[in-house]
Amino acid sequence: MGPSNVMYLAARGKKKDFLAVDEVWVINSLIGTLEADKAFIMDDLRDIESRYPAWANTLKLTDVPIITCREYPEYPTAEAYPIQEVQAFLNDDWFTNTVAYAVGYAALIGVQDFYMFGCDFKYPGSSAVEAGHDNVCYLLGLARSKGLRYRIPQQSTLMDTNLAQLQDGQLKRPLYGYDFNPGDCANRVAVGRATEMDKQLAERGPRSQ
Repeated sequence: MGPSNVMYLAARGKKKDFLAVDEVWVINSLIGTLEADKAFIMDDLRDIESRYPAWANTLKLTDVPIITCREYPEYPTAEAYPIQEVQAFLNDDWFTNTVAYAVGYAALIGVQDFYMFGCDFKYPGSSAVEAGHDNVCYLLGLARSKGLRYRIPQQSTLMDTNLAQLQDGQLKRPLYGYDFNPGDCANRVAVGRATEMDKQLAERGPRSQ
């Protein structure tokens, strides 16, 4: 549900089906907003019902499979997340948010190309990072070792993808020390000569004395 989800709408809106996929998965309240083949809602559905009864009624009526922590008969499309299988496959038990669970699920079932839209966690011009960012990045690394190829739109801040620039025909992220020094970037910010990238890189390390 982060800002880069607009790139999904742009990609799927092309007349020639620019982004052809086998399945579309959504997270939480995007069910019913986007056409989807699966929805990941890892909060307990009965707990959701106690807090958001109107949304719970929508979930009871949906025909979209809901991957969740527990099945309940009043939610006929709910399917229990294969937590033990995913943990055994990745040999890890660190799952702190719903996007992370989706990554683990994709790795388990053998997804080859996994496009991630709206999974941003942080935003340009802000040093704040939403909880779960490190967990998702870590699990993407584990999943990549199992054969999953993740694709992140260049507009997304996930794993600093938005900072990548074209070099020798490939998009590459700037490397601390090799390509930039945070202190130099901060100095340019201080004197009003900073680029937008300078402003973002200025917070990446100790400043020069």
